[in-house]
Amino acid sequence: MEHCLEDLEPSAPPRPVVLLWHEAGQSPPHVDWMIARNASGHGPLLTYRLPERLDTLATRSTTQAHRIQDHRPRYLRCDGPLGQGRGQIRRIATGSMRIKEVAPGGTWLEIAWHTGPASGQRQVLSLVQESGNGCQVRCGAWKNG
Repeated sequence: MEHCLEDLEPSAPPRPVVLLWHEAGQSPPHVDWMIARNASGHGPLLTYRLPERLDTLATRSTTQAHRIQDHRPRYLRCDGPLGQGRGQIRRIATGSMRIKEVAPGGTWLEIAWHTGPASGQRQVLSLVQESGNGCQVRCGAWKNG
């Protein structure tokens, strides 16, 4: 089974992640989770739409992540109106992510949050591929530092 984060390898160095609060006219407000494919943050970002913040999930809580089109790397630093009727975004958290393990039951990863309410903490998550472009995300644990 292909894992939710496709071509990202466990041996790779940590890569940047960002959570953006996206308010758009045609769809309800949501969180966009963007993940760089490399440590430098260059190249297209893997992007998931979430119904809620990832960085505030309680241990053992779950949420859904729906894969949407890749975004440009500039979204790692973006804030404000998008133009052309696409609404506006607000950067709500940034961090760096490392894949810990890819197993038949899902992908385990750890995010060290740099900004947002979880700043200074590490979050362990599991992602399990569901049908289509969806993943179930489960918060496994929180660690200090």
